[in-house]
This record gives sequence, structure tokens and C-alpha cells, in this order.
Amino acid sequence: MNKLGLKDGGNIFIYSYGAMLLMQVAVSVYAIVKAVYAGQTDAAEISLNTMLIVILNQVIYMFVPYLYGRSRKIYMSAETGLFGRAGIKEYLLTAAISPLCIMAFLPLALVFVYVFSLLGYSGSDIGVDGSFLTLTITLCVLPALGEETLFRGSLAGSLRHKGYGYAIIMSALIFSLAHGSPSQTVHQFCLGAVLAYIFFVTNDIKPAMLLHFLNNFISIILDSVNVPFLNMEITPLYILVSLCVSLVAGIILGAALKLLKAQSLKRAGSKTAGGSYLADSIKDFCNMFRKGGLKAQIKRLNAEINIIRPGEQVDFCPVDENGQKIKTPANIIFAIVLLLLMYIGNTVLSM
Repeated sequence: MNKLGLKDGGNIFIYSYGAMLLMQVAVSVYAIVKAVYAGQTDAAEISLNTMLIVILNQVIYMFVPYLYGRSRKIYMSAETGLFGRAGIKEYLLTAAISPLCIMAFLPLALVFVYVFSLLGYSGSDIGVDGSFLTLTITLCVLPALGEETLFRGSLAGSLRHKGYGYAIIMSALIFSLAHGSPSQTVHQFCLGAVLAYIFFVTNDIKPAMLLHFLNNFISIILDSVNVPFLNMEITPLYILVSLCVSLVAGIILGAALKLLKAQSLKRAGSKTAGGSYLADSIKDFCNMFRKGGLKAQIKRLNAEINIIRPGEQVDFCPVDENGQKIKTPANIIFAIVLLLLMYIGNTVLSM
């Protein structure tokens, strides 16, 4: 069987996204024809069509990578980490990381949307009505399975051949842009980076699926209750508090991710350095603003993931057989340009 190559992830995403767009057009045309034939369309019909689109999106995300793998003789179940064996402690740590992601990223997302609102943006996410069980399955279970298979298992798993840090950032960028609206830009990018990080350091896709599920599940609960902080008028003081909350939660999140990485290294049979994970997280945050600090951290992360994922050695800055630095695949550039155009279009239409 073949391995997942650098260009395969971009191909899988383009095929999946193209299939998703065709499906949405088909459902929309069907809804229009039905409305013309019936003479009217009620709110229940619109909600049903929306739910159908949401469900079919995730079905496409789940199955296109495996159909692609079958056509290229790639064992996708193994390549996407479905057969990984993360330990119970890693699952528990992942569950604890979920609320930290909400606290670290949501305030930033609110401020980001506020800035766009000053420019005239008034868009909102597409709502799906239904019972709590229906929403849990549609918005939590299916995205955890479908989006992790596509964006982490296939896309990030493919881009790792250009370095793990590169794969984390690029897969998070595409994941963020694919959501298509300012209201889901910051949170999805940061969450996408954490999900890719967890996928790599555990060498298992299932902890990332768990985190994705919990993130969406907590979001549904927050939407169903009145949280004063989320409904307050945005003022300079609100922005300052939001940034402080994100900073503190982000540092604690960094410590939790370090603990998760240490546990994975221990499971892989590697000794880990002692010390305080919280203090190390604060130190790493400060070092990011020093010259070469972020590059050094990514290089160290790359080396540690190589220990966790035996059988492959991914260079920090890989080069080809001619000694030239490997370039970003053309299909990835095409995907980003396409997503940017659609993102800009959706944003302008919401102004």
C-alpha cells in the first residue's frame, strides 16, 4: 500500500470541497423547484434543507478521503490515525483541554467579529433547529468525525511531509477559511491548530475527534443559556477584559498541551524533562516574541513528534533530492485562494 504524500491532502480537500458545493447546489435547486411547485416554503422546510446540507457535508468529508485512498491504494484508516492507541490519560487530558480552548479563543473571536461589525458586517451563522439530541448528532458527532477525517487525518497528515509546524498552521488556516465567515475565523483557526497538534502528539485521530465533539457540545450549551459575558455591550473595557481572559486561559492551555505531549512521549518510551508546565508555558509565550523564538519551539516540537511517531522522520525544513526547499503544493495554494475568494464574497454579502 502507498503512503499519504504531500500533494494528496490538497487533492482530497479539493475533491471533498467540490463535492460539497455540488451537493449544496443540488439541494438548493431541489428546494427552489419544490417551493415553486408548492407555491410556498415554510420555516420548517428551510430548516430541514439546512440540516440536510449540514449532514451531507460531513458525510462527504468522511467518505471522500477513503474513496480517494482506495483509488490511490492508500490505507487511509492507518494514515489518518484511526488505528492510533492513545492512552486513557491522554483522552482525559484532551477532555480537560476543551473548556480551556473555549475560554482562550472565544473572547478573541468576539472581539474579531466586533471589529468586522464596525465595517458593516452583520452576518450570523446558519442555524439548525431541532431537539437537543438532533443538534448533538448534527453539530457535534458528525463534524467530529467528518472534519477530523478531512482536515486533520487527511490534510494535516499529508502536509506533515513539509514539517509538523507547517502542517499545523496550514491545516488550521484552511479549516478556518472553509467555515466562510468572520464569526468563525479566529476560534476555528486556533482550535484547528490545537486539534492538529493533538493529532500529531498522540499519533491518534480519536483524541482530536473527542476535543472537536466537546468544543461543539459546549458551544451548543452556551447558546442555550444566557451567559452575561457573551451578551454584554462591547466597550474598550470589555475588549481589555477579553484579551486578559484569553491570555490567562491560553497560558494554562499551553501548560495542558505540554502535559499531554509529555504523556505521549512517556508512552513512546522517551524520558521527559521535569519542571513546571505552567512556568514553561509562560516562558514559551514570552520567547515567541524574541528573534527566532517561535522557530526554535517548532523545531523542538518537530523533533519530539518524530519520537512519538516511530517509523518516520520528518525534517523541520525538508528539502528535495536536489537540496532545494520543498515548496507549498500548487493544489494547497489553489485551495487557499478559492477559500479566500468565497470568504470575501460571503463577508461582503453580509454587510
